[in-house]
Amino acid sequence: MNNRFILVNYTFTAKHLNQLGVNLSAPIFDITTIGKFAERSNRYQKNDFHIENKEQQLFSTYSSGEKKWAFFNYLLEREPEELVLINPFDSLDTERELQLKLELQNYQTKAKITLISTEVQDCFEHIDWDKIEVYEGEKLTSFANTEALQRYSKITELKTFDLPLNKFTGEQDDIQTIFELKNIQLSYGDQAILKDINWSVEKKSFWQLIGPNGSGKSTLLSLVIGDNPKAYGQNIRIFDRPKGSGESVWDIKKKIGYFSPSSILSYPKRKSVFDMICSGFQDAIGMYRKPSDLEIQATHRWIEKMGWNSMRDRYFKHLSTGEQRLIMIIRAMIKHPALLILDEPAVGLDAQSKSQLHQLINTYVEKSESAVIYVSHKPIGALTANDTIVLKKTTGGSISTINPPAETIL
Repeated sequence: MNNRFILVNYTFTAKHLNQLGVNLSAPIFDITTIGKFAERSNRYQKNDFHIENKEQQLFSTYSSGEKKWAFFNYLLEREPEELVLINPFDSLDTERELQLKLELQNYQTKAKITLISTEVQDCFEHIDWDKIEVYEGEKLTSFANTEALQRYSKITELKTFDLPLNKFTGEQDDIQTIFELKNIQLSYGDQAILKDINWSVEKKSFWQLIGPNGSGKSTLLSLVIGDNPKAYGQNIRIFDRPKGSGESVWDIKKKIGYFSPSSILSYPKRKSVFDMICSGFQDAIGMYRKPSDLEIQATHRWIEKMGWNSMRDRYFKHLSTGEQRLIMIIRAMIKHPALLILDEPAVGLDAQSKSQLHQLINTYVEKSESAVIYVSHKPIGALTANDTIVLKKTTGGSISTINPPAETIL
Protein backbone atom coordinates (compact mmCIF):
# COMPACT_ATOMS: atom_id res chain seq x y z
CA MET A 1 0.00 0.00 0.00
CA ASN A 2 3.06 2.27 0.21
CA ASN A 3 2.27 3.69 3.68
CA ARG A 4 4.29 6.77 4.66
CA PHE A 5 5.13 8.43 7.95
CA ILE A 6 6.55 11.96 7.76
CA LEU A 7 7.89 13.79 10.82
CA VAL A 8 7.54 17.58 10.56
CA ASN A 9 8.01 20.50 12.95
CA TYR A 10 5.41 22.98 14.19
CA THR A 11 5.94 25.32 11.23
CA PHE A 12 4.46 22.75 8.80
CA THR A 13 1.44 23.95 6.79
CA ALA A 14 -0.88 22.37 4.23
CA LYS A 15 0.95 24.27 1.47
CA HIS A 16 3.88 21.91 2.01
CA LEU A 17 1.79 18.90 1.01
CA ASN A 18 2.69 19.45 -2.64
CA GLN A 19 6.39 19.34 -1.78
CA LEU A 20 5.83 16.00 -0.04
CA GLY A 21 4.14 14.52 -3.09
CA VAL A 22 0.90 13.92 -1.20
CA ASN A 23 -2.24 13.13 -3.19
CA LEU A 24 -4.34 16.27 -2.57
CA SER A 25 -7.50 14.59 -3.87
CA ALA A 26 -7.40 12.09 -0.97
CA PRO A 27 -9.47 12.82 2.17
CA ILE A 28 -7.42 14.91 4.61
CA PHE A 29 -7.92 14.36 8.32
CA ASP A 30 -6.72 17.53 10.04
CA ILE A 31 -7.93 20.20 12.42
CA THR A 32 -8.64 22.70 9.60
CA THR A 33 -11.04 20.36 7.80
CA ILE A 34 -12.71 19.41 11.09
CA GLY A 35 -13.01 23.10 11.95
CA LYS A 36 -14.88 23.78 8.69
CA PHE A 37 -17.42 21.08 9.55
CA ALA A 38 -17.82 22.56 13.04
CA GLU A 39 -18.35 26.04 11.60
CA ARG A 40 -21.00 24.70 9.22
CA SER A 41 -22.68 22.81 12.07
CA ASN A 42 -22.88 26.01 14.10
CA ARG A 43 -24.04 28.17 11.19
CA TYR A 44 -26.85 25.88 10.04
CA GLN A 45 -27.59 24.40 13.49
CA LYS A 46 -27.38 20.81 12.29
CA ASN A 47 -24.92 17.91 12.33
CA ASP A 48 -23.31 16.18 9.38
CA PHE A 49 -22.59 13.32 11.74
CA HIS A 50 -22.66 12.49 15.43
CA ILE A 51 -21.24 10.09 17.98
CA GLU A 52 -23.05 7.84 20.40
CA ASN A 53 -24.99 9.66 23.16
CA LYS A 54 -24.44 13.03 21.46
CA GLU A 55 -27.57 13.16 19.30
CA GLN A 56 -28.85 16.29 21.03
CA GLN A 57 -25.59 18.21 20.74
CA LEU A 58 -24.34 20.06 17.69
CA PHE A 59 -21.02 18.84 16.31
CA SER A 60 -19.65 22.33 16.98
CA THR A 61 -20.20 21.83 20.74
CA TYR A 62 -18.22 18.56 20.94
CA SER A 63 -14.83 18.57 22.63
CA SER A 64 -11.74 18.61 20.36
CA GLY A 65 -11.21 14.88 20.83
CA GLU A 66 -14.86 14.03 20.20
CA LYS A 67 -14.83 16.05 16.97
CA LYS A 68 -11.79 14.10 15.78
CA TRP A 69 -13.32 10.73 16.60
CA ALA A 70 -16.64 11.55 14.89
CA PHE A 71 -14.90 12.92 11.79
CA PHE A 72 -12.58 9.91 11.50
CA ASN A 73 -15.52 7.51 11.52
CA TYR A 74 -17.28 9.73 8.99
CA LEU A 75 -14.30 9.31 6.64
CA LEU A 76 -14.04 5.55 7.12
CA GLU A 77 -17.71 5.07 6.29
CA ARG A 78 -16.87 6.36 2.80
CA GLU A 79 -14.13 3.69 2.39
CA PRO A 80 -11.48 5.92 0.76
CA GLU A 81 -8.59 4.26 -1.08
CA GLU A 82 -6.14 6.67 0.55
CA LEU A 83 -6.08 8.62 3.82
CA VAL A 84 -3.91 11.61 4.65
CA LEU A 85 -3.75 12.29 8.40
CA ILE A 86 -2.06 15.32 9.97
CA ASN A 87 -1.42 15.06 13.73
CA PRO A 88 -4.35 12.63 14.10
CA PHE A 89 -3.75 11.78 17.78
CA ASP A 90 -3.65 15.34 19.11
CA SER A 91 -6.56 16.08 21.48
CA LEU A 92 -7.30 12.36 21.96
CA ASP A 93 -7.18 10.74 25.38
CA THR A 94 -5.31 7.45 25.84
CA GLU A 95 -8.36 5.27 25.15
CA ARG A 96 -9.35 7.10 21.97
CA GLU A 97 -5.75 7.16 20.75
CA LEU A 98 -5.49 3.38 21.11
CA GLN A 99 -8.82 2.96 19.33
CA LEU A 100 -7.71 5.16 16.45
CA LYS A 101 -4.40 3.28 16.11
CA LEU A 102 -6.27 -0.02 16.00
CA GLU A 103 -8.61 1.33 13.32
CA LEU A 104 -5.64 2.48 11.24
CA GLN A 105 -3.89 -0.85 11.74
CA ASN A 106 -6.94 -2.66 10.39
CA TYR A 107 -7.61 -0.17 7.61
CA GLN A 108 -4.10 -0.36 6.14
CA THR A 109 -5.15 -3.52 4.27
CA LYS A 110 -7.80 -1.48 2.43
CA ALA A 111 -6.12 1.85 1.80
CA LYS A 112 -2.84 3.70 1.60
CA ILE A 113 -2.05 5.71 4.74
CA THR A 114 0.05 8.86 4.83
CA LEU A 115 0.56 10.07 8.41
CA ILE A 116 2.17 13.48 8.93
CA SER A 117 2.99 14.38 12.52
CA THR A 118 5.06 16.56 14.83
CA GLU A 119 5.34 13.59 17.23
CA VAL A 120 7.92 10.80 16.82
CA GLN A 121 5.78 8.35 18.80
CA ASP A 122 2.99 8.64 16.21
CA CYS A 123 5.15 6.41 14.00
CA PHE A 124 3.72 3.39 15.79
CA GLU A 125 4.92 -0.11 15.00
CA HIS A 126 1.62 -1.74 14.01
CA ILE A 127 1.56 0.02 10.66
CA ASP A 128 3.74 -1.43 7.88
CA TRP A 129 5.57 1.77 7.01
CA ASP A 130 7.09 1.60 3.53
CA LYS A 131 8.67 5.03 4.03
CA ILE A 132 9.73 6.84 7.19
CA GLU A 133 10.89 10.40 6.51
CA VAL A 134 11.71 13.71 8.16
CA TYR A 135 10.74 16.96 6.44
CA GLU A 136 13.03 19.78 7.54
CA GLY A 137 14.13 22.88 5.70
CA GLU A 138 12.12 21.82 2.63
CA LYS A 139 14.20 18.65 2.46
CA LEU A 140 13.06 15.04 2.93
CA THR A 141 15.40 12.62 4.70
CA SER A 142 14.62 8.88 4.83
CA PHE A 143 15.10 6.62 7.85
CA ALA A 144 15.39 2.84 7.85
CA ASN A 145 13.00 2.17 10.75
CA THR A 146 11.24 3.67 13.77
CA GLU A 147 14.27 3.11 16.01
CA ALA A 148 16.45 5.24 13.72
CA LEU A 149 13.80 7.96 13.72
CA GLN A 150 13.67 8.00 17.52
CA ARG A 151 17.45 8.35 17.74
CA TYR A 152 17.24 11.32 15.39
CA SER A 153 14.67 13.22 17.43
CA LYS A 154 16.18 15.28 20.23
CA ILE A 155 15.52 18.41 22.27
CA THR A 156 18.20 21.08 22.13
CA GLU A 157 18.85 23.72 24.77
CA LEU A 158 15.76 25.74 25.70
CA LYS A 159 15.84 29.51 25.85
CA THR A 160 14.83 31.36 28.99
CA PHE A 161 12.31 34.17 29.09
CA ASP A 162 12.38 37.61 30.64
CA LEU A 163 8.69 38.37 30.31
CA PRO A 164 7.37 41.96 30.18
CA LEU A 165 4.59 41.41 32.70
CA ASN A 166 3.15 44.88 33.14
CA LYS A 167 -0.24 45.01 34.85
CA PHE A 168 -2.98 46.20 32.53
CA THR A 169 -6.11 44.80 34.19
CA GLY A 170 -7.54 46.92 36.99
CA GLU A 171 -9.02 45.78 40.29
CA GLN A 172 -6.85 42.65 40.46
CA ASP A 173 -5.21 43.47 43.78
CA ASP A 174 -8.53 43.22 45.64
CA ILE A 175 -9.48 39.81 44.19
CA GLN A 176 -8.79 36.81 46.42
CA THR A 177 -10.97 33.99 45.06
CA ILE A 178 -10.89 33.83 41.28
CA PHE A 179 -13.90 31.53 41.11
CA GLU A 180 -15.76 29.01 43.24
CA LEU A 181 -18.09 26.28 41.96
CA LYS A 182 -20.41 24.45 44.35
CA ASN A 183 -22.40 21.31 43.55
CA ILE A 184 -22.46 21.99 39.81
CA GLN A 185 -24.91 19.82 37.83
CA LEU A 186 -25.20 20.08 34.05
CA SER A 187 -27.02 18.07 31.38
CA TYR A 188 -27.84 18.34 27.67
CA GLY A 189 -31.28 16.78 27.29
CA ASP A 190 -31.16 13.39 28.97
CA GLN A 191 -27.35 13.25 28.81
CA ALA A 192 -25.71 14.16 32.13
CA ILE A 193 -22.36 15.94 31.65
CA LEU A 194 -21.29 17.16 35.13
CA LYS A 195 -22.29 15.92 38.57
CA ASP A 196 -21.67 17.55 41.97
CA ILE A 197 -18.57 19.49 40.88
CA ASN A 198 -16.89 21.53 43.63
CA TRP A 199 -13.81 23.60 42.80
CA SER A 200 -12.26 26.77 44.18
CA VAL A 201 -9.40 28.63 42.48
CA GLU A 202 -7.51 31.26 44.45
CA LYS A 203 -5.38 34.16 43.30
CA LYS A 204 -1.94 33.18 41.90
CA SER A 205 -2.69 29.43 41.98
CA PHE A 206 -1.61 27.06 39.18
CA TRP A 207 -3.93 24.17 38.32
CA GLN A 208 -3.97 21.30 35.87
CA LEU A 209 -7.50 20.31 34.77
CA ILE A 210 -7.37 16.71 33.55
CA GLY A 211 -9.94 14.36 32.06
CA PRO A 212 -10.67 12.12 29.06
CA ASN A 213 -12.52 13.17 25.90
CA GLY A 214 -16.13 14.04 26.66
CA SER A 215 -15.62 14.39 30.42
CA GLY A 216 -16.79 18.02 30.34
CA LYS A 217 -13.51 19.94 30.79
CA SER A 218 -14.37 22.65 28.26
CA THR A 219 -18.01 22.71 29.37
CA LEU A 220 -16.94 23.27 32.98
CA LEU A 221 -14.72 26.19 31.98
CA SER A 222 -17.45 27.71 29.84
CA LEU A 223 -19.52 28.12 33.00
CA VAL A 224 -16.74 30.29 34.40
CA ILE A 225 -15.81 32.45 31.43
CA GLY A 226 -19.36 33.56 30.80
CA ASP A 227 -20.51 32.14 27.45
CA ASN A 228 -22.62 29.17 28.61
CA PRO A 229 -26.27 29.98 29.43
CA LYS A 230 -26.42 26.89 31.67
CA ALA A 231 -24.26 28.82 34.18
CA TYR A 232 -27.34 30.69 35.37
CA GLY A 233 -29.05 29.05 38.30
CA GLN A 234 -25.79 27.35 39.32
CA ASN A 235 -23.91 28.18 42.53
CA ILE A 236 -20.95 30.06 41.04
CA ARG A 237 -18.88 32.92 42.40
CA ILE A 238 -16.42 34.66 40.12
CA PHE A 239 -13.95 37.35 41.15
CA ASP A 240 -15.48 37.45 44.66
CA ARG A 241 -19.03 38.03 43.38
CA PRO A 242 -21.97 35.68 42.78
CA LYS A 243 -22.33 35.02 39.06
CA GLY A 244 -25.37 36.79 37.70
CA SER A 245 -25.31 39.57 40.30
CA GLY A 246 -25.14 42.37 37.76
CA GLU A 247 -21.85 41.82 35.98
CA SER A 248 -21.80 41.64 32.19
CA VAL A 249 -19.97 39.04 30.11
CA TRP A 250 -17.48 41.79 29.24
CA ASP A 251 -16.86 42.58 32.92
CA ILE A 252 -15.76 38.95 33.29
CA LYS A 253 -13.84 38.66 30.03
CA LYS A 254 -11.65 41.70 30.76
CA LYS A 255 -10.15 39.80 33.68
CA ILE A 256 -9.63 36.55 31.74
CA GLY A 257 -7.10 35.42 29.15
CA TYR A 258 -8.23 32.33 27.26
CA PHE A 259 -6.74 30.02 24.64
CA SER A 260 -8.00 26.85 23.00
CA PRO A 261 -7.03 25.44 19.57
CA SER A 262 -10.60 25.76 18.30
CA SER A 263 -10.80 29.44 19.27
CA ILE A 264 -8.36 30.31 16.47
CA LEU A 265 -11.05 29.57 13.89
CA SER A 266 -13.10 32.55 15.15
CA TYR A 267 -10.42 35.16 14.49
CA PRO A 268 -9.88 37.17 11.30
CA LYS A 269 -6.89 35.79 9.43
CA ARG A 270 -6.01 38.90 7.40
CA LYS A 271 -4.36 40.57 10.37
CA SER A 272 -0.67 40.89 11.11
CA VAL A 273 1.05 39.04 13.92
CA PHE A 274 1.36 42.37 15.73
CA ASP A 275 -2.37 43.11 15.42
CA MET A 276 -3.37 39.62 16.59
CA ILE A 277 -1.25 39.87 19.75
CA CYS A 278 -2.21 43.47 20.49
CA SER A 279 -5.92 42.66 20.15
CA GLY A 280 -5.55 40.62 23.37
CA PHE A 281 -6.03 43.89 25.26
CA GLN A 282 -9.52 44.35 23.82
CA ASP A 283 -11.33 41.21 25.07
CA ALA A 284 -12.94 40.74 21.66
CA ILE A 285 -12.33 39.24 18.25
CA GLY A 286 -10.46 41.82 16.16
CA MET A 287 -9.34 45.38 16.86
CA TYR A 288 -12.26 47.73 17.57
CA ARG A 289 -10.39 50.68 18.99
CA LYS A 290 -6.99 52.21 18.48
CA PRO A 291 -4.54 50.63 20.94
CA SER A 292 -2.92 52.90 23.51
CA ASP A 293 0.79 53.75 23.42
CA LEU A 294 1.37 51.46 26.42
CA GLU A 295 -0.39 48.56 24.67
CA ILE A 296 1.66 49.10 21.51
CA GLN A 297 4.90 49.20 23.51
CA ALA A 298 3.96 46.03 25.42
CA THR A 299 3.15 44.21 22.18
CA HIS A 300 6.52 45.16 20.68
CA ARG A 301 8.30 43.92 23.83
CA TRP A 302 6.50 40.57 23.81
CA ILE A 303 7.31 40.05 20.12
CA GLU A 304 10.96 40.88 20.78
CA LYS A 305 11.17 38.56 23.84
CA MET A 306 9.66 35.69 21.83
CA GLY A 307 12.10 36.22 18.96
CA TRP A 308 9.37 37.02 16.45
CA ASN A 309 10.66 40.32 15.05
CA SER A 310 11.03 38.79 11.56
CA MET A 311 7.34 37.83 11.43
CA ARG A 312 5.89 40.91 13.16
CA ASP A 313 4.16 42.16 9.99
CA ARG A 314 3.26 38.80 8.43
CA TYR A 315 -0.38 37.91 7.94
CA PHE A 316 -1.65 35.51 10.58
CA LYS A 317 -3.29 33.41 7.82
CA HIS A 318 0.10 32.70 6.24
CA LEU A 319 1.51 31.06 9.37
CA SER A 320 1.43 27.38 10.26
CA THR A 321 -1.13 26.07 12.74
CA GLY A 322 1.64 25.65 15.32
CA GLU A 323 2.84 29.23 14.89
CA GLN A 324 -0.72 30.54 15.10
CA ARG A 325 -1.27 28.71 18.37
CA LEU A 326 1.86 30.10 20.01
CA ILE A 327 0.86 33.62 18.95
CA MET A 328 -2.63 33.19 20.37
CA ILE A 329 -1.21 31.91 23.66
CA ILE A 330 0.83 35.12 23.97
CA ARG A 331 -2.33 37.05 23.03
CA ALA A 332 -4.05 35.45 26.03
CA MET A 333 -1.15 36.34 28.34
CA ILE A 334 -0.42 39.88 27.22
CA LYS A 335 -2.86 41.80 29.43
CA HIS A 336 -1.68 39.86 32.51
CA PRO A 337 -5.21 38.69 33.36
CA ALA A 338 -6.45 37.68 36.79
CA LEU A 339 -7.24 34.25 35.29
CA LEU A 340 -5.36 32.61 32.41
CA ILE A 341 -6.93 29.46 30.90
CA LEU A 342 -4.85 27.39 28.48
CA ASP A 343 -6.98 24.63 26.98
CA GLU A 344 -4.68 22.03 25.33
CA PRO A 345 -2.09 24.67 24.35
CA ALA A 346 0.58 22.17 23.23
CA VAL A 347 -1.55 20.50 20.56
CA GLY A 348 0.21 20.52 17.16
CA LEU A 349 3.63 21.48 18.52
CA ASP A 350 6.75 19.37 18.09
CA ALA A 351 8.73 18.05 21.08
CA GLN A 352 11.12 21.01 21.15
CA SER A 353 8.31 23.56 20.95
CA LYS A 354 6.26 21.79 23.64
CA SER A 355 9.21 21.84 26.03
CA GLN A 356 9.77 25.51 25.26
CA LEU A 357 6.08 26.28 25.81
CA HIS A 358 6.05 24.53 29.19
CA GLN A 359 9.10 26.53 30.25
CA LEU A 360 7.36 29.72 29.12
CA ILE A 361 4.25 28.85 31.16
CA ASN A 362 6.30 28.02 34.27
CA THR A 363 8.08 31.36 33.94
CA TYR A 364 4.77 33.18 33.49
CA VAL A 365 3.37 31.55 36.63
CA GLU A 366 6.47 32.43 38.66
CA LYS A 367 6.60 36.07 37.57
CA SER A 368 2.92 36.99 37.23
CA GLU A 369 -0.04 37.54 39.56
CA SER A 370 -2.39 35.42 37.41
CA ALA A 371 -4.15 32.24 38.43
CA VAL A 372 -3.43 29.71 35.66
CA ILE A 373 -5.40 26.64 34.54
CA TYR A 374 -3.75 24.22 32.12
CA VAL A 375 -6.18 21.76 30.49
CA SER A 376 -5.08 18.37 29.14
CA HIS A 377 -5.93 14.67 29.01
CA LYS A 378 -3.07 13.61 31.26
CA PRO A 379 -0.71 15.23 33.79
CA ILE A 380 2.15 17.26 32.33
CA GLY A 381 5.17 16.56 34.51
CA ALA A 382 7.16 19.48 33.12
CA LEU A 383 4.73 21.99 34.65
CA THR A 384 5.15 23.40 38.16
CA ALA A 385 1.42 23.27 38.98
CA ASN A 386 0.71 22.62 42.66
CA ASP A 387 -2.92 21.53 42.26
CA THR A 388 -4.85 19.13 40.03
CA ILE A 389 -8.55 18.58 39.43
CA VAL A 390 -9.47 15.36 37.63
CA LEU A 391 -12.80 14.74 35.91
CA LYS A 392 -13.93 11.13 35.61
CA LYS A 393 -16.91 10.06 33.53
CA THR A 394 -19.76 8.14 35.17
CA THR A 395 -23.22 7.21 33.92
CA GLY A 396 -24.64 10.10 35.96
CA GLY A 397 -22.15 12.67 34.63
CA SER A 398 -18.50 13.44 35.32
CA ILE A 399 -17.40 13.72 38.93
CA SER A 400 -14.32 15.58 40.18
CA THR A 401 -11.43 14.74 42.47
CA ILE A 402 -8.99 17.33 43.82
CA ASN A 403 -5.28 16.43 44.06
CA PRO A 404 -5.59 12.62 43.88
CA PRO A 405 -2.41 10.50 44.15
CA ALA A 406 -0.50 10.72 40.87
CA GLU A 407 -0.67 6.98 40.23
CA THR A 408 -4.49 7.02 40.34
CA ILE A 409 -4.99 9.75 37.75
CA LEU A 410 -6.81 8.37 34.74
